[in-house]
Amino acid sequence: MNFLTPNTFNPQQEQRTVCRKKRAIGLSGIFAVLLFFSVPVASPGALSNDAEVKITAADRSADDEFGKAVSIFGDYALVGAYLDDDRGNGSGSAYMFRRNGTDWSQQAKLTASDGLAYDYFGCSVALSQTFAVMGAFGKDFGMGAAYVFQNNGSGWTQQATLRADDGSMNDNFGYSVSVSGHGIGACAIVGAYRDDDKGRESGAAYMFTYNGTNWVQQAKLLPDDGETGDNFGRSVAISGGDTSYPLALVGAMHDSEMGAGAGSAYVFAYDGSEWIQEAKLLPEDGEAEDFFGVSVAISGDHAIVGAYADDDQGRNSGAAYVFTRQGTNWFQQAKLIPADGAAEDNFGRSVGISAEQGMEIRAIVGADADDDRGENSGAAYLFQSDHGLTWTQQAKLSPISGDPGDSFGWAVSISDENAISGAYEDDDNGSASGSAYVYDHQLLTDAVTPNIHVSPTALTFNKSRLATSVRADSPVPSVSRMPETANEYATGLVIPEHVRSYWENFVRPPRKPGSQSLPEVMDWSRYDSPVKSQGGCGSCWVFAGVALVENLGNQAGFPVEQDLSEQAIVSCAVGDGCWGGWYWDVMNYIQKNGIPPETCYPYLISNGTCSDQCDAPDFLAKITTFTPSPGMWGEDHSVNDLKEALQNGPLCVAMRVPDDGTFLGNGYMGGVYDYDGDAISWSANGHSVLLVGYDDDQQCFRAKNSWGPSWGENGYFRISYDDVSDDVKFGSYACSASGIYLDGNQAEFTISNLGGGDLVITELFADKSWLALSPQALPITVPGSETQMVSVSVSDWNAVTSPEEAASISIRSNDPDTPVTEVNVTAFAGTTSTGQPVLIVSPPFEEVPDTEGTLHIYISNGEEGNMLWSAQADVPWLTITSESSGTDAGMIMVQYEANAGETRVGKITISAPGAAADNSPQSVEIRQAGFRPGGDIDGNGTVSLADAIIALKVVAGMQDIPEPEIRGDYAGSDADVNGDNRVGLTEAAFILARISG
Repeated sequence: MNFLTPNTFNPQQEQRTVCRKKRAIGLSGIFAVLLFFSVPVASPGALSNDAEVKITAADRSADDEFGKAVSIFGDYALVGAYLDDDRGNGSGSAYMFRRNGTDWSQQAKLTASDGLAYDYFGCSVALSQTFAVMGAFGKDFGMGAAYVFQNNGSGWTQQATLRADDGSMNDNFGYSVSVSGHGIGACAIVGAYRDDDKGRESGAAYMFTYNGTNWVQQAKLLPDDGETGDNFGRSVAISGGDTSYPLALVGAMHDSEMGAGAGSAYVFAYDGSEWIQEAKLLPEDGEAEDFFGVSVAISGDHAIVGAYADDDQGRNSGAAYVFTRQGTNWFQQAKLIPADGAAEDNFGRSVGISAEQGMEIRAIVGADADDDRGENSGAAYLFQSDHGLTWTQQAKLSPISGDPGDSFGWAVSISDENAISGAYEDDDNGSASGSAYVYDHQLLTDAVTPNIHVSPTALTFNKSRLATSVRADSPVPSVSRMPETANEYATGLVIPEHVRSYWENFVRPPRKPGSQSLPEVMDWSRYDSPVKSQGGCGSCWVFAGVALVENLGNQAGFPVEQDLSEQAIVSCAVGDGCWGGWYWDVMNYIQKNGIPPETCYPYLISNGTCSDQCDAPDFLAKITTFTPSPGMWGEDHSVNDLKEALQNGPLCVAMRVPDDGTFLGNGYMGGVYDYDGDAISWSANGHSVLLVGYDDDQQCFRAKNSWGPSWGENGYFRISYDDVSDDVKFGSYACSASGIYLDGNQAEFTISNLGGGDLVITELFADKSWLALSPQALPITVPGSETQMVSVSVSDWNAVTSPEEAASISIRSNDPDTPVTEVNVTAFAGTTSTGQPVLIVSPPFEEVPDTEGTLHIYISNGEEGNMLWSAQADVPWLTITSESSGTDAGMIMVQYEANAGETRVGKITISAPGAAADNSPQSVEIRQAGFRPGGDIDGNGTVSLADAIIALKVVAGMQDIPEPEIRGDYAGSDADVNGDNRVGLTEAAFILARISG
């Protein structure tokens, strides 16, 4: 009584072209029972050979397509081979197999007594306890027929030929069949999807019943709202008969009520005298071209309908819908999709369901284009419901000997003893000779049943245990720190060739318009650790990566000093240490191995040796995610790209250091740097820094460098937006990271699979945001007798809102007995989180020009409790123009006057009396540039257009030297504005700016 229909067929078309198309439909699984398929076989090879038996025809040959239709009931399996040519090309046949123990052997080959070429006998098959029905939709030029065989105890003999009493050519009667019952009152349904009663190819289905002697047509079923092209009857199923009134289900995969090709299915009930339409089934989320109704099955008060072109998991990934009956009303109970569904899998091509009284409801769904064993190798999925309340994926069947193109799952069927799936394109005995696979229920149960065990089920975190940064007994290497020199401004970034190649070959999609809602200022430097110096070692790649991780640690509020060991990375990570490297390797190393504190391995300004770091650091900082190796983009990026990425945190970025001396050494003393020189090469100039913010008012980015606090603006620099697109390529190959945790702030639990089949973890989540879990990618498959470690950490102690807070981790799996397992977590924040406010001020300093202007200072509270703060300026040229006090978060606006004298420094001091003593008060240093009188080249005491003309002539080599004692390049004169011992375009531009005001 289970069947699977072949693809759309036109008798006038050449058979091989049509019959091998992949957009065919399938149906299976009526009134069948699967006792206990318990767990997904998510990875190929999880089944044993004992649980799986491959059957083929004794006289198999190429192009028979054995397995295009299958049905199983009790000890019998029926397989159609509708292109077998015993009675002529495409005459067709079906094979009956019988089980003996765990072995299956061919019992009979069934053919029609009047079989002819192109009848396609066996295109659909159905099996009950006593009867076997085979469709032959090509009979009599597509008028079609169906053949009933009966088991007489010694074999199967043809009992009847079923035909529609109003049949016409090309109706394709017999395209789908189903049967139920074993004696008087048994019923059979035959689909004729191209019947024209309600319009061309609107479709019909015919009901037949057995009176003890003959099979007689009982009714012709038509939908109330049938229309042209609906293909009603493309799939059919029946349940009941004998002693109970039967129910029939008919698919109309091209019904257009929910959109063209959305599909539908109709339920018909027999009331003792006639068949009446009881319901029209439609999916709650149906859409055009889902082809809902391509396959149907019904058992008792439960029905399942396939929609192989549903797009929930990608185009044509597929779905199946379960409906249940209450009285005479039908309701959608569940939408089934596989745990590993993917585009073009065709899940729902075939379906089956079993809902016998007193047993759990089970369903089987075929996905003939699944790729586990190669492209279009196919699969079938088993689902189970606890009496209709919750549906769970129990197993994935993928044949051990499966190959690409087999189309396993095109036809499926289940019974109380076994399951069967056809693979009609299997080519073991010639192209498309076909095969089928039978699965023994008990052996399959043993093979696919998982058994989850989690240990421990309670975890505790204590913030007070992380109060120290290094163990007192930790052996720290005795090394002398190499002194810095004035010229130790090394770089060291090496961009791997595969990264460059990736972006050279990557076709970037059109950029979306830049966001108009980004804040005008962004600054993550308030979370930075102090600026460090890489010295003469080419380790900028390490310092940038470590600076990012330190910033994340400070954001998370870890109770340990975020001063991490760059030397551990220089000495231990992939890269050439002081000879250069790639900051992605830093992230990769920290994710896998963690980074210890600086005290574990102080910086040597040399390659060092990995074994020299301490053996037992108090903690290791780790991250869970970071940008893949090529970065967010290559060298083709925009200012807005960087600004948008900065909304989520700081970034490691690459840049070409200008090679004209204006950036290295003392060339940059502060301000917004804007390169105006010749082309720069990556070779020897590649450098990585930590990008921490931007300022639209000043049109610049702000970055943390690794050349010590005496360089630039206390170790930071500002760089013009223009340098993103020019030869500096600032912001190239951007990299972010997230999910930081401390290894000393981490616990683990083990998920063990004590069963034989694959355990699939479909959900793993915590109910509190301050808990971080790793791994994060789902689903997680744990093979039988294996384990999976799960790391748990407190990612943000600031989010732990009470001294003792409980949380829970939920693990949802396919274990049939324990679908959900809980791990309880308790976090003791201790006395370190007392509610005392923590004053945070950003930025720590500002560099402003000699002209008047305004700047902003941001105030925030890093802990609990209200924080009252006030601000005061210490010099008269700084004026606080906004409110000078506030509660918790706030912004101070400071106005500064123009400076006509030398460079000067002022401070804004912010005090929060209730805050922790070690971080209040705080001062923001404001350094203002002085007026530079330079530019008086001709020595007349004024700066005028004449001086600009002389400067331009010097640049062009045209200047006539009026006084021999002055060198021709005017080195050392007042015109040498930037102190590079020459007069150039910078000086000419400076003079022109001065005289223009």
